[in-house]
Amino acid sequence: AVDSFTQSLRVYDVNGSPAEYADIRKQMGLTYAGIARANGDPDYYIRGVRAFSEALNIYTFERCPEGYGFIKKNIGLAYEGLSAVSDKIANSQPASAAYEDALKFYTHERFPEEHTAILVSLGSIYQLLAESVDRAANCRKAIDCYDMILGVYNLEDHPEEYAAGLNNLGVVYRMLAEHED
Repeated sequence: AVDSFTQSLRVYDVNGSPAEYADIRKQMGLTYAGIARANGDPDYYIRGVRAFSEALNIYTFERCPEGYGFIKKNIGLAYEGLSAVSDKIANSQPASAAYEDALKFYTHERFPEEHTAILVSLGSIYQLLAESVDRAANCRKAIDCYDMILGVYNLEDHPEEYAAGLNNLGVVYRMLAEHED
């Protein structure tokens, strides 16, 4: 797949065919991220981030907000995956920034399910960061995310997601209490 994408970039360049170029870079990013999830090789996450970042030359928030949101969400996912296999703090910080940027497009009003899914990931990243960096501030950010999630999920309609949100909220409150004691 990557070879095919690379060959197509000989025809579709950023100047002559910007939409096609951005789409190919997006597809390359998704492919690299999929390979990375399958084999755990950090190099593929990095390649995915690079490909997604190239797509952002075209998918700006002003020109293509949907593409921008999609790419930022996937950069967040790639960095989150990378943080699981390599330097969790250094890779969690750009993951949180990418998720925050993705939320500019994926608002609760327009995309409640996608918004909530990103908040779950963002809350997890802040929880992970709280283990090592600025515990109180990151715990509070995670709490904010989990509170928003629990505003969407309820026991009746989404019992598993609701229970997971409550569990995560409890863990973060415990972390915060241990820090403040």
